[in-house]
Order: sequence, then structure tokens, then C-alpha cells
Amino acid sequence: MTFASETTNADLFVETFNGVGLMFDIGLSGKDDYSHSTRIRALSPRVLKSYDGLSPAAKLAAANAATGKFLSRIQQLQKVPDYKGLPERMLNALRKIGWGFQDDRLVALDPEVREMFFPKGSQWDAFVAIREVIDKAQSNLMFVDPYCDGAFFGILQSSTARPKAIQLLCRNNPTALKAEAATFGAQHKLNIELRTSSDFHDRFLIVDQKTCVHLGASVNHAGSRAFMIRVVEDKRNRDALIQALDEAWKTGGRVP
Repeated sequence: MTFASETTNADLFVETFNGVGLMFDIGLSGKDDYSHSTRIRALSPRVLKSYDGLSPAAKLAAANAATGKFLSRIQQLQKVPDYKGLPERMLNALRKIGWGFQDDRLVALDPEVREMFFPKGSQWDAFVAIREVIDKAQSNLMFVDPYCDGAFFGILQSSTARPKAIQLLCRNNPTALKAEAATFGAQHKLNIELRTSSDFHDRFLIVDQKTCVHLGASVNHAGSRAFMIRVVEDKRNRDALIQALDEAWKTGGRVP
């Protein structure tokens, strides 16, 4: 929005947003229709209102389409002095807030992005994002997922992290999971302990007993349907979660 406004080209502004399916009134009159700048100033709130009314999935789709359309048009207009270097400045601005534009879509480049939405069919992006969380583990990693299976070990194998202790809290098929955990741990020299609990429905990654990440889907299905990853930032909620997990671990069933 900022860079589309910066062009002071109202026709390009309308083309960028109206052309990707954002529905807003483009009719202007009087002082609002005086110049390109006044048109953009009048249209901007309408674009934002249309965007705010979308679902999270539709917002991401609209942002992807608008970014791609704008960059494509600006690259075609590179000979215009005012637009020279604009695509690079826009991409640099995105990088500073943890986002990039690759393969015609926005991607989260920074694992510190606090909330990430993954649309249906984004299994690889989800795999990479979860791995980046695991990469931060130095001393301890706890993974809570009722349906944990071998997919977790695939991510762990590709991670650079080698924490001193790994705790898996699951519910289903624990015997088979324990056998795989023992084999994986022996090969990679990792201390992996498994316990069962039915206390938790949601999935969590706890890194070094301080960073709590909420996963909206099991690792083995992450990205096959739309879901989100969120960092639990509120201290009271984070402390309560860690305490509840500690209790569930202490009282959890040991797998023979």
C-alpha cells in the first residue's frame, strides 16, 4: 500500500488492488478527483476497508496477488525515472519485517515472525517454519502432539539443533513411536524420552523451557490444510502453559 501510494499514479494504484479482486468504490468527485495524489488519498481507506473484511486466507491471497501485480508493473516501468529502483526498495522493506517474495508469493523469511498463516497445500513451508523453531533449541525441546509420529523425526533430522534432552508427550500409538524414537536417538546420539497424556488437545513446541509455540495442526498434517503457528508471548499464559506441561509430564504414563 505504501509503495503503491508512493508512485503517485492513481491508475496504477487502482489496477494493483481492484485488479486482484478487492472490491471498493473507485468513484470520485470534487477535490478528491483533483490529482493523482488526492485520488490515492481518497481511495486508500476504501482499499483497507475491503481488505480488512476478508478472511485470513483471502487476505494472504490478496496480498500475494497485489504484491505480484505491483512488482510486475513497476518492473515494466523501470525506464520511468521516478520508478527506478522501486522494486528493490520494496523487497528490502519486506525483508526488514521478516518477509520475502519468492515464486510469486509472500514467504516468511524470519523465524521471529510471531504469527504465520499457512494456506492449504503449503506442507513444505510448514516443515521449514517448524524446523526453524526447533533450530533454536540448545538444552531442552518438548514436543506435545497427541498424534505425534515419525514425521517429527524427519524435521528433527534436518535441524541443526542437538538439544541435550528431547521430551515427547503424545497419546496415540506410543509403543511404535517409542521404538522409532529409540532408534533415531541411538543413531543421532540424542536423549529422547516419551510419555503419554490425554491432558492436551492442541500441539506445542517448548524450546529451552522459555519459548512456547502453538501449532494449529499436527506435524504430520501441517500445511495439508490451512493452519497457523503462533508464539505465546503473554508471560502469564506462557508460564501457565509451561507449568501445565510440566505437570502433565510428571504424571504422564511411561511407555514400556
